[in-house]
Amino acid sequence: MAANNPITKYDNIAHTLHFYSVHHQQWLRDRAKIALDKVIALFITEWGTIGYTQNDPETDKWMKWCKENSLSHCSWAVNDKVEEWSIVKEGANSNGSWNDDKLTESGKLTRSINRKWLE
Repeated sequence: MAANNPITKYDNIAHTLHFYSVHHQQWLRDRAKIALDKVIALFITEWGTIGYTQNDPETDKWMKWCKENSLSHCSWAVNDKVEEWSIVKEGANSNGSWNDDKLTESGKLTRSINRKWLE
């Protein structure tokens, strides 16, 4: 765990965290909180919803935790690959501006989270 042996040789280092709500739950938030309590910078460079529904209580817990800890994050995956974490449906235009009919359930949830983030 990075919190037990953080990089100290360099200035301005941040550690990364990845989570997928179906696999990574409270136990990973608890580990990450240990790092935060030791003032180790974290950036969530990859996260994904369960992907099958816009109602994902575990993703809600993660997003609440991110806000409470002022953590920036990037969702996965902004692509049209046929997998539950992709946010757009196969064949969607790569230029963006997607309507709901071009978004997967994961995409609809992710867009909703992003639009409400600064509220």
